[in-house]
Amino acid sequence: MTDMVSSPNQALSMLRADHGYIKHLLADLQTCGQVEQQKVLADLFLGLRIHSVVEQQIVYPSVCNSEDRERLADSSKDLYTMLSMMLALEASGDGEFAETLKDLAKKFEQHVSTDEHMFSHLQSESQNNLCSLADKMASCRVELEAKLAPRKVTIEDHARMKLRNKRQPRCA
Repeated sequence: MTDMVSSPNQALSMLRADHGYIKHLLADLQTCGQVEQQKVLADLFLGLRIHSVVEQQIVYPSVCNSEDRERLADSSKDLYTMLSMMLALEASGDGEFAETLKDLAKKFEQHVSTDEHMFSHLQSESQNNLCSLADKMASCRVELEAKLAPRKVTIEDHARMKLRNKRQPRCA
């Protein structure tokens, strides 16, 4: 693999881009029809999964003390759990889908707020550390997209992932 060349601001830009993309998908879910819903849900699941793993495995360990890291990791796990609930609700056709979507959007806004607070700590890192962090994030993202994107995530896949929730993919 070739070495990546990143700018110091790229790590923050990647995280903010993830946040924007996920917000966009959440908004799309509120307005899309039944036909588009499955694709948007799959994209949302993939986006949240990749974002949370990158944060938990790469970002949080590099910038936070263990107490903060645990709190931030819990925030990412909350998002993953809520998305899992949405997949189950969507599959069953339960009328609680809209309410769960609203809860997920609220949880995600809380997650973004927590991340923005963390970004102030990130900005105090040296430029070399930020470049290295951006390179690790990009590598992890590529690896995860290769592992997760080619196949459709099913409810059965979700059940297997839930059982392995403690074992997150290692990218570092």
